[in-house]
Amino acid sequence: MQKGVPDCPNVWAFQRHSWLRPNDDFFTADGALWGNHESGCRKTGEKKTVCTMLLGLRLLYYLGARRIYLLGVDFRMDAGYGYSFNQDRAEDAVSSNNGQFAVVNEWLVKMQNDGVFKRFGLEVFNCYQSSGLRAFPYVPFESAIKDACGIIEQVPDLSNYYDPEPSRSK
Repeated sequence: MQKGVPDCPNVWAFQRHSWLRPNDDFFTADGALWGNHESGCRKTGEKKTVCTMLLGLRLLYYLGARRIYLLGVDFRMDAGYGYSFNQDRAEDAVSSNNGQFAVVNEWLVKMQNDGVFKRFGLEVFNCYQSSGLRAFPYVPFESAIKDACGIIEQVPDLSNYYDPEPSRSK
């Protein structure tokens, strides 16, 4: 018997639209935007491409993230280095992917420059200085980790942890 989403507890779904304008629609549309298929190009007048990273940004925002640090987002491909896993890509596929990266970078730069992310309270940083994605400011990985840890104690004080609340040391 095949199972569906209703048979799987804690599985969430979202609507994905195949159109994107690089503006406030990215956050206000009733589904996640991931780029333009042919119908999206006709609707928006924007270039054709789709990118799952756009879905990731939108879903993180939807789930409450307001500061995102991008790791390993190189936004470039060549014949010797395609993906982070063993997968050969033909020259035309490499060229196509690089063209898609350029379009997505253009959209994200426009959104960043137009203040779209700021208006929605989202900060995005790129921890890869040599990335082809130039839309977001570079932050060293070590700084991102330090910020993400925030006020968390390096070694938490667990003394009297199992004592009733009033007598705990912290």
